[in-house]
Amino acid sequence: MNRLVLVLSIIFFSTTFSNNNLCSAKENFIRVNQLGYLGKDVKLAVVSSNYNLEGKKFSIRDLNTKKFVFNDKIESAVPGVERQSSFTFNHIIDFSPIEARGSYRVELEDKTSSYSFEIRDHAYRYMIDSLLHFLRAQRCGNTKPELHQPCHLHDATNFSLDLSGGWHDAGDFLKFTRSESYTTYTLLLSYEINKANNSKFFSDLDNNGTADVLDEAKTGLDYLVKVYPDEKTFVYLVGDFKGDHSQGVRMPEDDKLSKTNRPALVRFHRNELGQYAFTMALASTIFRDMPQYRNKSEQYLKLAKRAYNKAKTLGTGEYDKLCLAATELYIATKKIDYLGEAKRFNDKLSSSNWGNWSDNTNLAHARLGSFYKKAADKLRRSVFSFHNTSLNHLFGYSVKYEWSGLYVAISSATASWFYKSLTNDDSYDDLTRRIRDYLLGVNPWGICFISGLGTQNPENIHNNVAVSLKRSGSLKIGTVTGAIPGGPFKRTEWEEKWRHLVPKGEDKYAEFQTLEAVYFDHAKAYPTNEPCIYGSSEAILFFSFYLK
Repeated sequence: MNRLVLVLSIIFFSTTFSNNNLCSAKENFIRVNQLGYLGKDVKLAVVSSNYNLEGKKFSIRDLNTKKFVFNDKIESAVPGVERQSSFTFNHIIDFSPIEARGSYRVELEDKTSSYSFEIRDHAYRYMIDSLLHFLRAQRCGNTKPELHQPCHLHDATNFSLDLSGGWHDAGDFLKFTRSESYTTYTLLLSYEINKANNSKFFSDLDNNGTADVLDEAKTGLDYLVKVYPDEKTFVYLVGDFKGDHSQGVRMPEDDKLSKTNRPALVRFHRNELGQYAFTMALASTIFRDMPQYRNKSEQYLKLAKRAYNKAKTLGTGEYDKLCLAATELYIATKKIDYLGEAKRFNDKLSSSNWGNWSDNTNLAHARLGSFYKKAADKLRRSVFSFHNTSLNHLFGYSVKYEWSGLYVAISSATASWFYKSLTNDDSYDDLTRRIRDYLLGVNPWGICFISGLGTQNPENIHNNVAVSLKRSGSLKIGTVTGAIPGGPFKRTEWEEKWRHLVPKGEDKYAEFQTLEAVYFDHAKAYPTNEPCIYGSSEAILFFSFYLK
């Protein structure tokens, strides 16, 4: 089965069994995980209304037999969540006893129904394949990109270097080495944590003998090798902000800068070199066991050491990057000096209530935790903080509603996975489940935040390829499968800085916007609806834990 057929099959599978049970235009709304629940899961949904539904009956209908298989009464509304929902009454319903594989929906006494969902042990089996589709659409250069032609083949004009390749960072066509590194690292890490059974768990749709997730990581690695050609040159950015953003919507191959004026910017900075080092060190570990890539592994290790040694000479701080780099170098080489340095850098770190491409603290704790109990303890404190925040939120959100906060929420759940892997402590499983369900539909807007999946998902992402293909008629909606937008945004900041982006009357989620946060599925709403490469790779890492 080729990739396009598989992606279309996933979309068909995710939507056809729910084409006749959309939420009706009534006063009650049911938020479920639209991709489904695992058999042994705690299975929760949220019912929101302007009327108190306590004591009313809800039922679960089997969509294959058309029969009700579960009935219960709605419990009292959750108090103190006025800012988290646009509705007065919000009830959590529990249908965990249903474990049989099948397709279902929630129904209320007034005939209000939820989107349909599945219960099955492999509910997320093809999730990674869908998320990889977005990354392929973001490929730059002559890298066999999907949905567009090869582009930017002459990067970079101000150097006698071939800097083509990699991925476009987000909605524009810029290439940041930090984003390229972090995206590559999270792809590699998803493979590494499943390496004992990777041939069983990961797809190989092109039948080249290498897991697709590793093929995509190689897209990043090939580019990263180019950005550090010698000890005096480290490229941190390829592209021109003004020249890129002033052109308007276009396909990558139609970019006026595709053949000229795509400069490479050079600098040596502790954080960028640190991230580069831990990415290349992990790549070395993975590829050294593959005979056909042994020379590549040696090259990756050499670059990792060079970047790490240089980073240590530049200023102070960025201890999360250096700790993670030293840890990955220790894993790659087994040299005890690296472990000692990793511990010393870790001693300068505390727990963290954030985590994404800019803050690698919890990843540093997770990777070092097997060798250093203090690191594992700090990871526990981070997860404890995320967990408590999630429990205090009606829909389970675990971080602040800030730029790309949805990615940070996913990384908080990943931190919980890592902590459980280190300790076998399942105390924080609620965090993992609640963030998963939030991402896939249990949120104020009732949207699955992964485009192309579920019943209701982002249809107008801030992305040149998606908007161009919609305008040309090649796509009915402006989206690319597997894209994850930055997500909900703090309402007060939106009103102050960004409200002009979405014209009045073009907010299809207006009745669901909360006092706490807003989300706009609009191509111009880049603070909420621009997908970045590391968002999809962050989710790939998270869902890779479900492969086990």
